[in-house]
Amino acid sequence: MVVKILTVLALASLTQGIQVEKDQVSHATQTEEAQAQAQSDKLRMQDKVANSIENYATSDAQSMKYQAMAQLQQYVDAEDHKKAEEKEKREKRWSSILHRQKESLLQHEQALKSEEKELQKMKLEKQWQNSEAAKEQTTAASEVSNCAGQKSALNAFISSSVSHASCLKSQLGACITAETMETRSLACDEPSALWQKKCLADYATEMADCAPLGVDWNAMRQGEKGTMANNNALQRLGEWCNFHRALGKIQQNKATAPFVLLLSKDAALSKDAAKKLSDFGENFHQQEWDFLQVDPIGTPAELHSVLVKADSAEKLQKAMSQMKAMPLHKMPKAVNDAGTAKAVSWTAGVSGLLERESSDCSLQSPALLKPKQDDKLASAFR
Repeated sequence: MVVKILTVLALASLTQGIQVEKDQVSHATQTEEAQAQAQSDKLRMQDKVANSIENYATSDAQSMKYQAMAQLQQYVDAEDHKKAEEKEKREKRWSSILHRQKESLLQHEQALKSEEKELQKMKLEKQWQNSEAAKEQTTAASEVSNCAGQKSALNAFISSSVSHASCLKSQLGACITAETMETRSLACDEPSALWQKKCLADYATEMADCAPLGVDWNAMRQGEKGTMANNNALQRLGEWCNFHRALGKIQQNKATAPFVLLLSKDAALSKDAAKKLSDFGENFHQQEWDFLQVDPIGTPAELHSVLVKADSAEKLQKAMSQMKAMPLHKMPKAVNDAGTAKAVSWTAGVSGLLERESSDCSLQSPALLKPKQDDKLASAFR
């Protein structure tokens, strides 16, 4: 009985132990499952967070990418625009260069045609001069025989072109010794005012023999301005120097004739000019005068025809050397005011002033400016 009871108790104790163990195992299992579930939940949460972070990072990166591309596109567009502008500028430059080259070729072609015309003109003029020279030699040979043994009281210096000088010589006649003086065309066409000024100064230095005190450029320009005014002033300087240098030649050759007629490129003469002027010189030789303006036109009058006493040439040249070079037509009044020489004028109707240089140098020329005919000495011997 006792054994049976002990056996029952042992079985009950064993059963209770097994149940406890089962409960413990079941509790452990539940704990593990809970831990596994928690771990699983944690992992899911981590995955979710990671996915959220990844999605956020991807979205932000995408946004940054778009912004970067937009900014980069601005630079690309700007660069394309710059290249397009540079291409357009290059095309314009080349177009301008081609245009200038075309204009230059046209100008060169026109210059060649102009030179060809000028050469043809010079050729025809040379032929005419040779023809006229031959006629003149024939006429002169005939007239010289008539002048044999005669001594003229008048010589002449002509500052003009060859053709015009030839015409004036024919008007004077074969008995008058006439010398043609070389005339130069003076001009300054420099690219700037500074170089233009230097050009004028260089000419003033070159002309120091006839303008030792320099040039009154303001007077020479006569109120004009610009390149044309400078070139007109240079032409007037040339006229001043031609007259001054002619006086030097008169002084050297004063023994050949007591009176000398100075004629400009604009002068015209009558056939009896030489005789009347010779008579004037001889009739009024003892009167006080150094040079005579013949048939003056305008106030002050251009010195197109001037009769000079050979004995007064040195005095007159010295008087001109004591003043700055000025327009030649102002010189008579200047020497009269200074008392260094005596200038007078006479309207004799033997000389005229042309509007332009012309081979027709007679008083019948259509280009002739007519003087006032008062038939008296305008300012002589007062």
